[in-house]
Amino acid sequence: MTISEDSSARPRGTGTGAAWDDAPCAVVAVDPSGAVAGANAVATGLLPKAVPGARLEEAVPHWLADAHRRLTASSGPLPGPGEAPRGEAGGRSLRGHPARGGNGDVVWWLLDDTELRLAEDALRGERERTAFLAEVSEALSGTLNVERCMEVTVRLAVRHLADAAVLIAPAAGRGLPVTHSAPEGPVHGTVDADPETVPGLSEALQGFPPVPSRWIDPALLPDWIVPPRFDGPPGSVVVTPLPGHGVPAGALVLLRRTDHAAFSRSEETFARLFAARAGAALSAARLYAEQAAITATLMRELFPPKLRRAHGVESAGGYRAWGAGTAARRPLTAPAGDRPVPRPG
Repeated sequence: MTISEDSSARPRGTGTGAAWDDAPCAVVAVDPSGAVAGANAVATGLLPKAVPGARLEEAVPHWLADAHRRLTASSGPLPGPGEAPRGEAGGRSLRGHPARGGNGDVVWWLLDDTELRLAEDALRGERERTAFLAEVSEALSGTLNVERCMEVTVRLAVRHLADAAVLIAPAAGRGLPVTHSAPEGPVHGTVDADPETVPGLSEALQGFPPVPSRWIDPALLPDWIVPPRFDGPPGSVVVTPLPGHGVPAGALVLLRRTDHAAFSRSEETFARLFAARAGAALSAARLYAEQAAITATLMRELFPPKLRRAHGVESAGGYRAWGAGTAARRPLTAPAGDRPVPRPG
C-alpha cells in the first residue's frame, strides 16, 4: 500500500470524525508544532500515549519521532515505499508512510508488517541453516580419520549451535572416549564415568531418540560432562544421538551459558540434523579404519618372510597378488645377463 499526497485515502481532518478513524491500520496525525492532533482506535491500542495534545516524541517510539523530525526539516518530496521508516510498537512491526493533511498536518499511516517480518526472518534463518549444513557436509566429507571427524564436529557445533560441545564415542574398554571444546581447540580424552549420570546420554549412546531439552535440569549435570574452561554454570543443555550406519556412532552434548537463550524446539530439531551428518561421517571413518586394519593384518600374513644371507648367498623374493589371469602370466625370471651359463661337459 502506498500513501501519497494525492491518495484518495488520505485524511480529510483530524480528531474524531476524520476519514481515517475507521482505517484498519494505525493512523496518527501530527500538527505543525509537533503535537499529536489525533489518532484512530488502532493507533491508541498500540500507542496509549498518542492522545491529542501530547508531544510526539513522548507519545510514539523514537524511530517514528526521528522520521517525523527529518520529514518536517526537509522540503523535499515524501519518502517512497522503499524508504519508509520501520520499527516496533506494542509488540508489532510497523512501517510508517507519511501523508500531508490539512492545516500543515502530517498524517502517519502505520502499516503492520509483523507477519512479513517474521516470514523474512524465517527465510533468512533457513538459508543460514542450509548454508551451515552444506559447510558441515563439506568439512566432514574431507576426512576419513576418526579423531579428525570428532574435532570438526565439536568445532562446528561451538561455532554455530552452542557455547560448548562434548562428543562421547561408544565405550572402549572401561572408559568413555570424549572430545570436548576448548579455547585452543578440541581436546581428546577418556573418562571413567557412568553415562547414566547425564539424563538422556545412555539412551543416546544406544541410538534412542533424544530427551527434550526442557526435561533436563542443567544444575544436575556431573562435572565430567562440562568442559574445564566453560564460563559459568550451564543454563541449557541438549543431548542428541549420533546415528551411524547400522550402529550408533556416539552422542553429542551441547551446552549454553545461563546468560544465553535456552534451546528452542526448532534449534533442538536442527541440532539433530547436524548430529545426523556428523554421525554418518564418524561411522564411515570408523568403518574405513576397521577395513584398513583388517587389510594390514592380511597383508602381513601374505607377504613373504624377510630373507637373510646364508653362507654368502643372497636371496630375493617377490609378491604377486592372485587375480584373474594370474596363472597365464609368465613366472618371474632373472634377467638374461644374470642367468648361470652351463659349462661344457
